[in-house]
Amino acid sequence: MLSAVKELVSLHDRHIMATTLDDNLDDDQEIELQTKELTQLFTLCHRQLSQLVTLKRRIQMDHKTQPEKLMSNVISSLARSLQDLSLMFRKVQSQYLNELKARDERIRGYLNITLGSELTADDVAGLAEFDLLEPATGDQTQMLLAENTKAVEQREQEITQIVRSIHELNEIFRDVAQLVVDQGTLVDRIDYNVEQTQLRVQEGLGQLTKAEAHQKRDKKLLVIFILACLVMVLGTLLIFTKFT
Repeated sequence: MLSAVKELVSLHDRHIMATTLDDNLDDDQEIELQTKELTQLFTLCHRQLSQLVTLKRRIQMDHKTQPEKLMSNVISSLARSLQDLSLMFRKVQSQYLNELKARDERIRGYLNITLGSELTADDVAGLAEFDLLEPATGDQTQMLLAENTKAVEQREQEITQIVRSIHELNEIFRDVAQLVVDQGTLVDRIDYNVEQTQLRVQEGLGQLTKAEAHQKRDKKLLVIFILACLVMVLGTLLIFTKFT
């Protein structure tokens, strides 16, 4: 997807740098097709990501902690990647849209000046910048300007399509951004639970060590008690034997 976005940027640059309005119709069609394909691809990725979220919720209902954590990490990584790519695509489309608008405003300005009036040297120079006007006079000039006006109108249709594409991307970007936030919160909560579990295990190990120490001490006391009892019994026997 990244390579497709970069290829689209190259098409945009070539289209903007064109010296005429009608010498790059193939570029227009290729840009339109690739923009549509990329938009559909982003939509498909967003739909599949939503399906993964639904699957993770089912795993949650089954109380399977380990698969849930794995799914959360996968979804979080995919969501961030999709968010970065969609942001890049939005910036590319917005920049191209601004360049198209600026270019068409300049062209339309020259057309408005020249229609219905004689061309000055500055007007001719401005039109020549875009190769809009060949040396001509009278009716030929008006015909050329009319044709170029249609070309500008086609550019306006292209701008409308780009605006629609950006609007669709905005919807996807908002959903993915929220998904990134949700998954990040979930992962943080899982990490917190893991840390708490580790602390409980450490506390339990400490208590077990103390219990083992107490048990060893109790055994020593028992041995001492038994030995004391034996000493008393033997002493009693010794005294009884002596007096007997």
